[in-house]
Amino acid sequence: IWEMNDLCPRDGWPAVLLIHGGGWREGSWRDFESFGPQLSRKGFMVAAMDYRLAPEHPWPAQLEDVLEAIAFLRSQLTDPDRLAVWGHSAGGHLAMMAALSKPEWVRCAVALGAPSSLESLDASEVEGVFGTVPLDEASPVTMSTEESPPILLVHGTADRICPIDQAREHARQRAGVTLFEVPDGDHGIRWPPLGALRARRHAVNW
Repeated sequence: IWEMNDLCPRDGWPAVLLIHGGGWREGSWRDFESFGPQLSRKGFMVAAMDYRLAPEHPWPAQLEDVLEAIAFLRSQLTDPDRLAVWGHSAGGHLAMMAALSKPEWVRCAVALGAPSSLESLDASEVEGVFGTVPLDEASPVTMSTEESPPILLVHGTADRICPIDQAREHARQRAGVTLFEVPDGDHGIRWPPLGALRARRHAVNW
C-alpha cells in the first residue's frame, strides 16, 4: 500500500485498488511498482493486489479475491464512499466485474484494454479459466444490475487481443460507461507513445 503522507483526512483516504492483468493465469502486483506511487502523489491511498490464478484456481476465484481485497481496503483508513478500482486487460475485466457485483463498495472503475465480452476473445484466451461457467455470466457487458458506478474504458483501436467493438458495445448498452479510444493503440496501451500517454493521463484525471 502506498500513501501520500501520514495526515489522514477526517473521512479517510480516497483509495484506488490496482488489479494486474495476465489473462487470469499470470501477473503480479509488482506490475504497478512504478505506477502506484504516481497515483499516491495525487492524494490517494493506493494498493496493488495479487489474486489466485487459473488454471489451478478456476473462476470465480479471481473475482472472490478482488472483492476480499476491496473489503480489506475499506477496513483501513479509507473513505468507503471514495474507493476506485483500476485494472489492465484481465485486471480491467475484474475491476468491472467487482464494480458491477458490489456497486455499493466501488465509486468508479477504470479498465484499460479489458474484455467487456468474453465471447469476443479467442478461445485460447479463456481456455482453462472459466471452466463450465457460461462466458456471458462472467462478462461485464451482459451483467444485469439496477445501479452501477461510472466505468471508464480505455481501449486501443488496434487491440488484437480484445477487439474494440466489444468495448464500444458496452459503452452503448450501459449508462455510465464512457469509452476513451486510443487511435492505433495496442492492447497494452503503450503504443503509439503520445496517444498512450494522453490516454493514461485522461484516466488518472477521470
